[in-house]
Amino acid sequence: MRTIRLMHFVYIVILLFLDGVLNALGRQFLIPQFTFVSNMAFMGLIMLSQNDSREESIIKAMILGIWLEFNYMDSFPIFFVSFALTMLIVRLFDRHIGYSVSSLFS
Repeated sequence: MRTIRLMHFVYIVILLFLDGVLNALGRQFLIPQFTFVSNMAFMGLIMLSQNDSREESIIKAMILGIWLEFNYMDSFPIFFVSFALTMLIVRLFDRHIGYSVSSLFS
C-alpha cells in the first residue's frame, strides 16, 4: 500500500511540474492579460481517486487547491472551493460515471 501511495504522489508531482511548464509557455506565448491555468494535476487526482474514500479524495483536492492558491496571487478561495466541489460531485456520481445516459434512468 505504501508503494502505491508513493507512486500516486510521484505521478501528481510530475503532473504539477508539467502544469508549471505549460503555465510558463502559456504566459510566454499567449496574450499577457489572460491567466493560463493548467489543471493536469487535478485531472490526475480525479483519475486516482477511484480507490480512495470520499473524504480522503476531497481532502486531497483541498490540499491541491491550497497549493495552487499559494502559486496564483489574488485567487484565494477559487481553487480551494472549486476543486473540493468538483471532487465531491465526482465522488457522489462515481458509480454512474462510465455508464450510458439511458442506464442512469432505468
